[in-house]
Amino acid sequence: MNEIIKSNASKQVAKVPKEKKPKKKFRLGTAFKEQIAQLGKGGWLLFFTMFFSLFIMVAACLAVFFSSVQGEEKVKVPDVLGKSLVAAQLELQAKELYPKLLLKYSEIPGTEGMVIDMDPGPGSITKAYHRVTLTVSRGVQTESMPDYVGKDADEAQTKLNTEFAGSSVVTVAPIVYQKSDKPAGTILTQSPKAKTSLDDPVTVHFVVSSGNIQARTTVPDLMGKSLPQVLTQLEKSPLVFDFTAHTAGEGDVPGTVTSQSVREGEVDEFTHVQIDMAFPAPQEDDTSAYGIFSYTLNEYPYPVPVRVEASDNEGNITKLADFMHPGKEFTIPYNVKKNSVITLYVMGESTARHTVQ
Repeated sequence: MNEIIKSNASKQVAKVPKEKKPKKKFRLGTAFKEQIAQLGKGGWLLFFTMFFSLFIMVAACLAVFFSSVQGEEKVKVPDVLGKSLVAAQLELQAKELYPKLLLKYSEIPGTEGMVIDMDPGPGSITKAYHRVTLTVSRGVQTESMPDYVGKDADEAQTKLNTEFAGSSVVTVAPIVYQKSDKPAGTILTQSPKAKTSLDDPVTVHFVVSSGNIQARTTVPDLMGKSLPQVLTQLEKSPLVFDFTAHTAGEGDVPGTVTSQSVREGEVDEFTHVQIDMAFPAPQEDDTSAYGIFSYTLNEYPYPVPVRVEASDNEGNITKLADFMHPGKEFTIPYNVKKNSVITLYVMGESTARHTVQ
């Protein structure tokens, strides 16, 4: 009996749970104090090393920055007022400065092509490689067409291009050359004539002497070309195209060239070339009409500028072509609205009209 009691007692003792040890709590203040203690033991040296390295890097960056923004060398702007554009450019380049050009009309004769203003002004101090604005005189503004007959064609073109640069008032057409006893390059005739008002835009035509040499040109191949393409070629080729037309038949493409007398090679300028075109058969409900406008001009000593325009009932004006012609028989194909009026201008003057039925 006693043994049983002891046995039970020992089992009860065995079942008594073990006492748990309390966990150690983490405290932020304690951890920070420990880190400070670690720095005190040797971490301060690492901290100051990092800080000093950062300081060196910042100082180096600042040095590079200020050296880059310090700017280029400063120079004195030379006085180029009253000098030619070429001379002014050379002087500016010698000072490592670059010109920006402005063109302006002047009221003082004889200043064409000269510098009449500059910004910054003479003697100013500015940085090298900067721009200096130069105002260059176009000369005295022309209100009427000058007389260029007898003058050099290159000089006349240069003068016109300079004076009317950036303007749509004057357009210089390609030069037409004519055999003459005058020195090569001499302007034989011009259109519009001298003293013509320049209130409205004009196209200037020059006939220039080729000397004793007959000017020649290459004949374009117009076979199969459409009517708009043919009219464009009229303005490019110094030839006389004599047009005829027939009603398009089997194998013909309406509105195109079907025959050409000369199709290749070089010929003298203003040689006659016969062109035949196929036009579509007219229909009752057609709103436009094909045809050939023809007129007999005077015979001129030199080719003269001609222009053909069509004006419809609504007042819309369409240019058909603008080219040079030596005179006598004149023909040009057209496709315009019915009841349009076709007008032929010779040297800027209305010469003939035709109403399309």
